[in-house]
Amino acid sequence: MKILTMLTVGLPRLSAFAVSGVTLFGMIFFADLAEGNEPTVFSLTQQDWEIVFHSERRESYPGEAPYEALERVVLVTEYHLEKAGQKMVCFLSYDSQKDRQSETCAVQ
Repeated sequence: MKILTMLTVGLPRLSAFAVSGVTLFGMIFFADLAEGNEPTVFSLTQQDWEIVFHSERRESYPGEAPYEALERVVLVTEYHLEKAGQKMVCFLSYDSQKDRQSETCAVQ
């Protein structure tokens, strides 16, 4: 009887935990799907696009609050890809202060 009582008392907690877990999984899974629609250098090379040019550059900016005294470095890599007469340009950037990487590709 004590086991049954313990299970029924703990059930709302277990249920809330399960709902939270399923919700978190769904958010992560669908966020990946949304990002999956954007072309990336990797996905394009997997589809037989060829990198015909790439360059790297380092851009320096003043730091953002509260780190104004520090240099903010943004590393940018530019890729030009071709496939069957089509051209794409992709930019990968890494912002040292925000610790963020972004990638954008567009038909040229």
